[in-house]
Amino acid sequence: GLNPNDSLLVLQWFMGVIATTVLALAAAVEEQRRIQQALRRAHDQLDQRVQDRTQELADANAALRSEVDERAQTEARLRRSEGQLRRSEEQLRLAQRIAGLGSWSWDIRIDQVTWSEELYHIFGLERHQFAGTYHAYLDLIAPEERPRIEALVSEAIQSHRPFEYYQTLVRPDGTRTLYTRGEMVFDPQGALTGMIGCCLDVTEMKKAEA
Repeated sequence: GLNPNDSLLVLQWFMGVIATTVLALAAAVEEQRRIQQALRRAHDQLDQRVQDRTQELADANAALRSEVDERAQTEARLRRSEGQLRRSEEQLRLAQRIAGLGSWSWDIRIDQVTWSEELYHIFGLERHQFAGTYHAYLDLIAPEERPRIEALVSEAIQSHRPFEYYQTLVRPDGTRTLYTRGEMVFDPQGALTGMIGCCLDVTEMKKAEA
């Protein structure tokens, strides 16, 4: 058997092994605990990011739905407005045809003259027969009347005042008398940008006066 000294040595060795094993296990457990805590923090952070991203997506989807709804409403209003505009244009066209009155505008900045449908009818022209410029209009005026009308328009541009005049229109189907009136158009800064006006066929009225 073991003497007392040998037994003490064995016990010391055994206790040392136990202590080393316990310390190793404790270190391993602590390391596992740290790993678990790190994983938990990562999980929590990831979960928070997922929640944040989910909320962002929800907000984005809500904003998108709102934009889609707003666009649909805007398109509906636009369609209604376009319908109202077409009806108004048709009513204006019919009113001008009944009255024998055509409207026009002249953008002086780019020398663009725009006529209503009835004004083409009054002058007896198709759209492709009128170049849509001031000089193209002057070419339609009787040569003996052109200096007078040019002077009236030039004076109106200088004075910024409304103007009016009569002119004789020679068409293949006969001579017509036209009354023209115009007013100046200004931009928000007060600069002259063009004119708007109307042209009325007063042929029958003039015949009645005679």
